[in-house]
Amino acid sequence: MATIHGRRSLAHRHCGSCSDTRPAQLSTSRTSAPPPQESYVNSPSCVRRLALLIDCDNVPPGCADGVMDEVTALGAAIVKEAYADFKLTQSEAWSKACSKHGIQKVQLDRLASNRNGVDVAMAVRAMDLLYRREIDGLLLVSSDTDFMPLMARFDAEALPVYLVGQRHTPDRLRELSTRFIYVDSLLKKNPANTPGSKSKPPLRVQDFAPIVKRCIHEHAENDGWILLEELQRQLLQEDRHFDPRSYGFRVLVDLCAVQPRVVIERTVNGEVRLRLSRRKR
Repeated sequence: MATIHGRRSLAHRHCGSCSDTRPAQLSTSRTSAPPPQESYVNSPSCVRRLALLIDCDNVPPGCADGVMDEVTALGAAIVKEAYADFKLTQSEAWSKACSKHGIQKVQLDRLASNRNGVDVAMAVRAMDLLYRREIDGLLLVSSDTDFMPLMARFDAEALPVYLVGQRHTPDRLRELSTRFIYVDSLLKKNPANTPGSKSKPPLRVQDFAPIVKRCIHEHAENDGWILLEELQRQLLQEDRHFDPRSYGFRVLVDLCAVQPRVVIERTVNGEVRLRLSRRKR
């Protein structure tokens, strides 16, 4: 377990190639055809070197598995650190999660006179990594608005900041992020991850109906059909934070299949396309 004592040196060296990094030593009608497994993260042309910084006081430990899945989809985490007072009983679950995933625990004693100690330590660490040009992006797990200046600084350097946060995350913080991910969508109890779960997703399914109908109507070809990939692209273009898991569905095609008037079919080429059914007179 590491303890912050001023500025710390990096625990890795980058060999100079995006794809070659050395990890830290610190340790509606349904169709019968199966839906494609579409991805909601734009795959980088080369592996991004990411820093994963977690504010353990701000998010539940149950999201750890999901967070690591996001890291894998986005790039390679050359820095994985979790900040908390791990001496406290409530931090035991996070301590186990860190051990499971090889996340470095950074011990910060919780003092009444230093309530923002975690935020400050994480911001200093991120700025240190930014200054040294050792990373290509930041995956920040927190909902704290104290990180707004840090995120703005990364944006000024044209480096992405992926934010995992709670439902109550302020809009101004979400909009500063390159992509916002609801922490609820990463929990095992989320319907998207556990079929049959009774837990409510962050967003209501019925609220997606007008969004998908308008998107199909505006971007469909002359014959009324739109490919699933194109629909996904348009949805992400309109809202870069779009994620079907926020509605309780693992993939877009499943979310569309429960929407009224959305017809789905697979073409002879194996592509999935959608259109709106005609209104009954």
